[in-house]
Amino acid sequence: MRASLALIAVAALSTSVIAQTTVFNPANSYDRSTEFTSRGSNGGTPGHVSQAFAYGNSAGLQTLTRSRYVMQDQDQSTREPWNVGTTLLNAKGQPDYAGLRTYGTNLLLPAGQSGIGAWILTHTALATTPHLINHGTEQWHHVWQFTVPTNWTTDGLSVHMSQGATYRGTLLCFQNTRHREIPRTDGSPAAQIIEKHGWSGVARNPDPAPINRTWRLESFFGEVVLNGASDNTVYNCAGSLRNPNQGYARIDPDFDDTGAGSPVRTDNYRWTVEAGSNWNGGVAVMFWSTTTFPGKVPTPFGDLYLNLLDPLFAAGPQLMGAITGGKASLSLNLGAANNPLRGVIANLPNFSGQAVVASQSAGVKLSTLMSFRGKLVPTGFTAGTAVSGTPASISKRVADRNIVVRNDGAGTLTVQAKRGSTNIGPATVVPERTAVRITLPVAASSVAVSSNKSTATDFVYGYNR
Repeated sequence: MRASLALIAVAALSTSVIAQTTVFNPANSYDRSTEFTSRGSNGGTPGHVSQAFAYGNSAGLQTLTRSRYVMQDQDQSTREPWNVGTTLLNAKGQPDYAGLRTYGTNLLLPAGQSGIGAWILTHTALATTPHLINHGTEQWHHVWQFTVPTNWTTDGLSVHMSQGATYRGTLLCFQNTRHREIPRTDGSPAAQIIEKHGWSGVARNPDPAPINRTWRLESFFGEVVLNGASDNTVYNCAGSLRNPNQGYARIDPDFDDTGAGSPVRTDNYRWTVEAGSNWNGGVAVMFWSTTTFPGKVPTPFGDLYLNLLDPLFAAGPQLMGAITGGKASLSLNLGAANNPLRGVIANLPNFSGQAVVASQSAGVKLSTLMSFRGKLVPTGFTAGTAVSGTPASISKRVADRNIVVRNDGAGTLTVQAKRGSTNIGPATVVPERTAVRITLPVAASSVAVSSNKSTATDFVYGYNR
C-alpha cells in the first residue's frame, strides 16, 4: 500500500536517536476564551470539578509534564486548600472521583492577600516527576478537588472556564462579538450535542453530572501531540489567539451547516503537531483514516491507531512541512459552502489522524490520535445505545459483509457476531470516540453490541460502509 510504503520511507530518515530532555507539548480542549469562574455544583461544600479527555482525542497521551490553570479565591484572607490530579471512569461511565490520583495535594494560594484574587498556577515539578496516565480505551479526567466547605459565593475557590452556548445562543466571547464555544446541533434545539467536556460532583450526591463548559486548563505532555481545531473566522472570535478553535468545535466541527447556523456555518479544519525543539529542522507528515484499529498497534516509532486498510489511509500521506518552533501545521480548507466535499466529509463515520515527525538527529515518532465526527448520525448509519448486561442486537443479512461501529461514549463497546444465541468469530473492541470496521462471518444472523457501563453508551453503525 502506498501509505504504508511512505511510512517506511519516513522511518528511513532516522539514522540515530538521541536522548531527549523533558518536553512540554500542549494537548488542550480549552478554547482560549474565559467567560466565568466556577466551582460547579460544589457551592459551599467539598467536591470536584473535572475536564474530560476522550480516547479518540487523547489516545497516546501518557506523560503529563506540566499543567497550568487559573484558580480564583473570593476572599484571599481565608486560605482554602485544594487537590489536583487525574482519574478514569467508574462502572457507571462517570468520572471516578473516589479513585483520584493526585499530583498536588493541600495546595494553597499565596498568603498575605485580601479581597478577590485570581492566580495563574503552573505545576513545574511535573517536569522532573511526570504524572503518568493510563486510560485504556476510554476517557480520562483532569480533576480539581475542593477539600474545605466554604461560604460560596462570598468565599471559596473556583477555576476559570469557558461557557458553552445554547443553540443559537447570545453568549459572547470576552471582548468579542461571537461566542466561540458553540456546541453543534444536528438540525434543531432538541438535537444539540452535549459534549460532556466539563463535570462536577459533590460528596453529598452519589453521581457527578456533566456541565456545558471547558475549564481553563493547559496540559503539556512528553509525547508528540497532534491537536485539531475548527477554523472559522465567522464563528470563532477574531484574532490570532482566538481562531482556530481547539475547544468543542475541534471534535464536532460543522463542515456543511448541519446545525442550520445563522449565519451559515462552514468550518474548515487545522491540525498542528507539537513535537518539541528536538525535531526542529525535520519534517512532519499526516495520515488519516475513517476507522481505527480496535486499540493500538505498537511500532518502533510509537503506537499506531489508524487502520492501514482504510480507504482514506490508502490515499497516502500529506506533507505538513518543516518542523519549526517544535511544530508543524496542515489545513483542510474546503472553500465555498457549495463545495460537495463538505457533505462527503460530514457524512464520514469518523475522521482520525496521526502525524509522523522525523529528523536526522531526533529520530522518528508517531503522534497521539486526533479524531472528530462530522454528524451524529451520518447518512446510511443508524443510532443505538447499549448498557452493561443488555447488549443491543442488530439484525444482519447475508449480504452484510462488514459493519462500521462508531463509539460515541461513554465507555468501551464490544461487538460480537452471532448465529442465534451462539457467538461466531472473535469479539471486537471499539474504543471511545473512534470507529472500527469489522468483517463479519457470512453465517452470522445478528450482531450484538455490548457496553461495559451501566449507563447508556451511544453508538452509530452502518453496514457495508
